[in-house]
Amino acid sequence: MRNIISLVTLLLMFAAKPTDSQTIYGCYGPPDKPCTQHTLSCGDDEVIGFDDNYGPVTIFNKPSTIDCPFLPDKKCVDICCRQNAVNVTKREHHRGQVFNYQSNEPVNNSSYLVSLFNNCTNQPYCTISPPFNELGGEYDFVRYDYICIQGSRIYNVVDKYTFRKRNFLYLYFSGKSNYLRNLTCSCVIKGRGNIRIASTYINLGLESCKRIKILSQNQSFLHCTDDGITKFAEVLFLSNESISVQLDNVSPERDDVLWIELFTLGDFIHVSCTGCQNNMAVEHPSIPIQYPATSSSYLPISYPIAGLTIIVLLICLV
Repeated sequence: MRNIISLVTLLLMFAAKPTDSQTIYGCYGPPDKPCTQHTLSCGDDEVIGFDDNYGPVTIFNKPSTIDCPFLPDKKCVDICCRQNAVNVTKREHHRGQVFNYQSNEPVNNSSYLVSLFNNCTNQPYCTISPPFNELGGEYDFVRYDYICIQGSRIYNVVDKYTFRKRNFLYLYFSGKSNYLRNLTCSCVIKGRGNIRIASTYINLGLESCKRIKILSQNQSFLHCTDDGITKFAEVLFLSNESISVQLDNVSPERDDVLWIELFTLGDFIHVSCTGCQNNMAVEHPSIPIQYPATSSSYLPISYPIAGLTIIVLLICLV
């Protein structure tokens, strides 16, 4: 009976997805061809994430009756670059045979997904190309499914704070913005009921993976391979006990990312982070952080921005 209740609780958590789902279509082809540069974007105080309920990228073959030329004036043939009333997946039975008028395939190529997640996750927008170089040219259009997450609900693991949020929040850590050295800190998460812990995106090299732990009930839920660990959007575990995220003398590489979602149903999640001690932040020497120059509404949101940082940024904008 207890197992049945836990299963029902987990299903309810999946149903109550607290984010805004988005879908875009685009032409499939080499990166230098017209219409194969696709932009994912979210609104103010939102960043891009990928859901744990389905694959983020699907590639399609068009029905054989539709011609899809690449146009020299860089305009797309709409019927060829998206799924619509004419260009849909159909199955028809005729004399015992099944005819597929369109086929689709989720993209599972690891190198392409790492590139996609590195480029787009926790960003207000990104521009990407289809996986032509990885998978070849036998497809016609591509679909990207993603979610927009409130930036105000993403908290940096290295900061010191104690707070609570209802239903869901995210903890984030990255070596992308700066070189952070010798980080030692922890966050403790508690709730009155079950808390679902999911990977929004985890990509850690071996040295960082050995020094970062997610613990509950004396179990660790990050299991390193010889190359570290890479997890896309997936559920890690469900716990009704306290959870801790621990960094022990971590000096991350630039592409190291730990981004996890904490979710409970209709209750508060309590978080207490000690703040990292004995660390030194060194600006990346060759790859400066760049933000869109066309709009002042985009703030740097690789992790939550403290009030003082916002004031400094506003002064700079003036």
